[in-house]
Amino acid sequence: MAKKVSSGTSVDQQMKTIGEKVRELRKKTNANYEAWSYLNGINKVSLNRVERGENVTMRMLLEILSKLGVSPQDFFNGIR
Repeated sequence: MAKKVSSGTSVDQQMKTIGEKVRELRKKTNANYEAWSYLNGINKVSLNRVERGENVTMRMLLEILSKLGVSPQDFFNGIR
């Protein structure tokens, strides 16, 4: 049986950190989430869920990162 490795950070905290980072990047565009989502063809409810650190699909996160012009590698650098 494989041994479970713990990073010391809960999944919930990691999701919150991801959401905060997405919000920070979106705010740099000087647009609120409703305007940004409309201009970029992203469902505003989905964007809001991502920014709150709720359960979202990887597809949605990658689409948002693409619209923000951030690679997944750069985005996840430093998130533990």
